[in-house]
This record gives sequence, C-alpha cells and structure tokens, in this order.
Amino acid sequence: VVKIGVNTILLANPNININGAALSTLCCYIVMASLDFMFLKTCLGEYPNIIKIIARPLLSTLTMSVSAFGVYTLCTRIISSDPGRLLMTIYLGASIAVAVVVYLIMIIATKSITADDMNMIPKGDKFAKLLRMN
Repeated sequence: VVKIGVNTILLANPNININGAALSTLCCYIVMASLDFMFLKTCLGEYPNIIKIIARPLLSTLTMSVSAFGVYTLCTRIISSDPGRLLMTIYLGASIAVAVVVYLIMIIATKSITADDMNMIPKGDKFAKLLRMN
C-alpha cells in the first residue's frame, strides 16, 4: 500500500519522474523495517540491540564499499584512466573480489556474525572452528 501510494504521487511529478520508483521502494522498506521492530518489541518485551543488528553490519558495508571504490580508482589511475571494456571488466572484477574479502573480514572482526549464526548453515560449525569464532 505504501509503495503504490508513494509511487502514484511521485511518478506523477515530472521533476521526480522515474526516480520516484526508487524512492517509493525505500519508503516501503522503511515502513517494513519499522513494523518488524515493533513486532520484535511486542514479542521480546524490549527493542533489539540496534548497535548489534544495524551499526556493525553497516560499518562492514561501508568499509567494503570504500575498499571497492578504492581498488577501482587505483586501477584507473595506475593502469589506464580510459579503459576499454575488457580493462573495465577486469577492474570491476578486482574491485568485487576485494570487496568480498573485506566484507567477510569485517563481519567477523565486528562480530556481526557469530558461531551460533554459523551453526545454522550446512557445515557452519566447521567454518566457525576454522575462523576461531566463539
């Protein structure tokens, strides 16, 4: 309902136009997250720890984003500032590879993922032991 309502209003505005679709999706997710938090408070009797469930993964995501952007920028400055499609694909692949590694390191370092979380996936207990998670 939120998405349809906001879409109807924003898409009709010629200044916003198609960008209204992205904004309506954002509004929809904000409403869903708010309702989820209210439901959790009802079930748990208290609000969940915001630092643990939002701030730590957000820090990991921001660090990953900066590293990916940094690798791509470094590649364009050192190798070629006007890459063709092949070089751009290589730069992008390198950026993604570094981003994946940095994200994995960050979610473990910030304890965004725990041994209990790892136990929920197949062979997660082995990964938890390998990564020395408590």
